[in-house]
Amino acid sequence: MFRGKTYDGDWVGGDLIHAGKGMSIVKCDTFVVESSCEVIPESVGRYIGIEDKLKKDIYGNDIVKYIDGMRVPQIGLVVDLGYMAYIEAVGGDEEGNQDLELHPFNCDNVEIIGNKFDNPKLLKSLT
Repeated sequence: MFRGKTYDGDWVGGDLIHAGKGMSIVKCDTFVVESSCEVIPESVGRYIGIEDKLKKDIYGNDIVKYIDGMRVPQIGLVVDLGYMAYIEAVGGDEEGNQDLELHPFNCDNVEIIGNKFDNPKLLKSLT
């Protein structure tokens, strides 16, 4: 499952289709294609198969609050590598920042607070 932002500013989810240099998200109900929407390629994020503490689906490029391995609150960006996903810590003291590999068992302290496309100022204010 993928999510992308349309050129009209709406978010859509479904299967990803590459068409030339563009991308579209196809909404499907079982095997029936309901509709497709062209999306901004840079906005496309893949569902990483994990939910945050509020049971919201986590996608690549989401901005999250989390507690790192040292029990320190952090804010970071979800990075999806395809075979795994992790949170890249942003801002603050570089030495104190800790990235966090995402697994279903360590997301009870992770909360989505935005994404880098709708909330770019949030990331810029931290760097």
